[in-house]
Amino acid sequence: MGVVYDGDDLPVPGVEVEVLASAGSVKNATLVTDSNGRFGTVYTAPSAAGEATITAALTAYPSVTNAVKVSVGQAEQVPVRIDMQAAPSAVWTGDEATVTGIVTDRDRLPVSGVTVELAASSGSIQTSKATTDANGRFSVRFTAPSTAGEATITAVLSATPSVTGKISVSVYERPNGGNPNEGTPVTPPAKPDEPNEDPDEPDVPSTGREFSDIAGHWAQASIMEAAKKGIITGYPDGSFRPYRTVTRAEFAVMLVKALKLQNEASVLSFKDADRIGQWARTAVAQAVSMELIRGDANDNFRPDAPLTRAEMAVMLARALSLTPEAASAGFADDRDIPAWAVGAAAEMKKLGIMQGKGGNGFFPKDVATRAETVAVLLRMLEAKEKEKEKEKEKE
Repeated sequence: MGVVYDGDDLPVPGVEVEVLASAGSVKNATLVTDSNGRFGTVYTAPSAAGEATITAALTAYPSVTNAVKVSVGQAEQVPVRIDMQAAPSAVWTGDEATVTGIVTDRDRLPVSGVTVELAASSGSIQTSKATTDANGRFSVRFTAPSTAGEATITAVLSATPSVTGKISVSVYERPNGGNPNEGTPVTPPAKPDEPNEDPDEPDVPSTGREFSDIAGHWAQASIMEAAKKGIITGYPDGSFRPYRTVTRAEFAVMLVKALKLQNEASVLSFKDADRIGQWARTAVAQAVSMELIRGDANDNFRPDAPLTRAEMAVMLARALSLTPEAASAGFADDRDIPAWAVGAAAEMKKLGIMQGKGGNGFFPKDVATRAETVAVLLRMLEAKEKEKEKEKEKE
């Protein structure tokens, strides 16, 4: 804000003022003083800390100027989330797995230099504490117990105990009398099935009828259909694990298979492209080429991060070539849906692809399970078919 005065210190109305900032930006660079000689605009600080100078000059009298300095500090990041994964996610008794995680703030930006305390419900971990690196990541080794079962590794922020993350590792009894030299399990680096989605490594079972853990599940029919269509596969032990969560890379693979994309792959230019497994690189590159997926604000793809319902809605909207414009999605928790996902969530509800749950809540931050993902992908394909039929009718 500023006031323009004359030689008698009286306010001067109706004069034009130009406002410039040495760093950051101003909303309106050209202003006109009001009846009290005042003018005002909004200043947005730059992304880097330092000092910015904002200068005002009269358009008609450039020599009449004044300036003010603004100190820009670096806002302290507040961690609010821990995402974890285990590679592989299933091991023989006594074997090891690498457990990694990433700590992020409310903007999903990585938080570095924070201490994470780790504990395992069974088995052991290499260290009970780890500090996040420059990319907000930490990593420890987990050694499976001597008995089969599910082991849960929990991560808790030392400074903020309410911020926690969990990951489960399936532990199986060794075959052939427990001889460690008689084969190793073929399982994914991230939760469900990274290598199992690799066309060069066909998995078993190949059809839904053979899955051992979907009988009576609400998505049983969808899982069987998706398996027949080649969208998903199961695990070597004959299970599908419908409650396991899906990573961004895994969803890219499933989406590309569902759409049966044959387009040329783009060059992956994400900053973390080296973290995308070979099993997923082609699918991710194809999806990028078709503009189905994009990087985050830091130009990272985050292949191992669990896929949220909000992210899923946006990718599906792009797959359906929709241009979401709705300002409200019609869910009870609309205020929790990120602005960039509101329109997509509204379209998904309208088409019946993603419905509300728990009192018409969209739960945008909830991660998608394998069963949910399968059901949603099949609904998307059904919506595409209906759209094709409408186009044919128009012809």
